[in-house]
Amino acid sequence: MKKLIFTSVIVLFTLISFSQKARFGIVASPEINWMKPDTKDVTSDGIRFGINYGINFDIPMGNNAAFSSGLLIDNCGGKLVYNDTIPFQTLDKTDTINKTYVIDYKLQYISIPIGLKLKTNEIGYITYFANVGITPQLNIGAKATVGKIIENEKINKEVTVINMNYFIGAGIEYSLSGTTALLIGIYYHNGFVDVTSIPKDLKELRKKDKVVLNNVALKVGIMF
Repeated sequence: MKKLIFTSVIVLFTLISFSQKARFGIVASPEINWMKPDTKDVTSDGIRFGINYGINFDIPMGNNAAFSSGLLIDNCGGKLVYNDTIPFQTLDKTDTINKTYVIDYKLQYISIPIGLKLKTNEIGYITYFANVGITPQLNIGAKATVGKIIENEKINKEVTVINMNYFIGAGIEYSLSGTTALLIGIYYHNGFVDVTSIPKDLKELRKKDKVVLNNVALKVGIMF
């Protein structure tokens, strides 16, 4: 999967370098994130606010479609409660987490969205669009807080390196001047890869589960 992400970056910038009509933009997306377990042994315990920011690219594919991508930093996370006492590993120790404790995950990823953007012709100053695709993500930071036991400590072994989600979004581009436009959109991201992991030396002490990361985001930016 790491090779796939690296290859995606190379292909992305190759396409941009050979496309004279490529548009780029600077975007930021406030998010509402939550974790969704697949078992009753783990429950979600609320949301975590985050923000996704970086550069977006659109490479036209005719008048009303474009290949969309970008290079983004996603600050996200969520909260989980295990319905049994479990061992939980930070960078330099293993703690015992009681079933009443909330584990607050703070995660950071490099994201490379890959999608198709369908657009209307400009109506007045506004172009409407829909955007669908997938987002490979590479984890570059993972911390957790658990009551007074763990306070914002690194938990690299408790999360997977790779995440993946599909997204669907819609919005408008409001023309400001020439090709410059204000972008506003609403996006939903649904994860389908387990973002949590059981450290090797704890596999016999923990039940296997799958937890995906979902979010709703408001994307705002300027396209050039």
